[in-house]
Amino acid sequence: SKRALELLDDHMGVFMANLDDSPHLVGSALHARILALGLGGRLEQAAATAKACHETAIARRAHDAVAVFAFARGQIALRQGEVVTAEQYLREFDSRAEASDAFGLRRWGLAGLATARAYQADPQGAARTIELLRSIRPTVRLFETDVAIAEAATASVLGKLTAATAILEEAVGRARALGQFAYEADALHEIVRLGRPERACDRLRELSDLVDGAQVQLYAQHASALIDGDATALLEAARGFEAMGAQLLGAEASARAAECYERIGLR
Repeated sequence: SKRALELLDDHMGVFMANLDDSPHLVGSALHARILALGLGGRLEQAAATAKACHETAIARRAHDAVAVFAFARGQIALRQGEVVTAEQYLREFDSRAEASDAFGLRRWGLAGLATARAYQADPQGAARTIELLRSIRPTVRLFETDVAIAEAATASVLGKLTAATAILEEAVGRARALGQFAYEADALHEIVRLGRPERACDRLRELSDLVDGAQVQLYAQHASALIDGDATALLEAARGFEAMGAQLLGAEASARAAECYERIGLR
């Protein structure tokens, strides 16, 4: 993500100089920057950038750009664990993309929407969204890991934990084969969150040396602490997630730390 940001920043002046002639090019570049920030764990910066772009697009009445930046705001909110906000923006995006999906992102947006609904314990809503998602042919293979995460989250909220794990492990293999290491880490950490850290920890440690930013390092730390039952390490991971802006992951790690401390107190 660091190299991607450097390339985008080096050429941003060129993109902005061609805003009126090539608005889709500029929108794609800005969206890519938000994506790179999010994958690198710089969630507050990503959220601020997405907000500024969305508000600018609204002011300019650039309808396609309004849609894509609503999508970006929803995706970043989802990474932050703000699932109600994520659903709000992803619903806005889908209402626009249903009529005109200029960037080919509707399937990915529906994946985020299904995940947000699953995280809110809405299995029926998540399942309906997955059904709609599957009716749309993939156009951007880059984002299929997020589709798998949505399918796994939906399976999990329906009580199908074995199926959820299998979906994620298949996604891990695909992302690894394509060299999509940040997405591979996302899928591995979802396996951790399903209660199977031993199936993800070693690879997350390897990926922490391959992927820029603190996010994957925290994924690996979280998995290792769960395996060891180390309450102190879990609290450190929780603080790291919270500092990154991933409040839901921080709360989950804190809860597991509390469980560990409680077990120690009962001995």
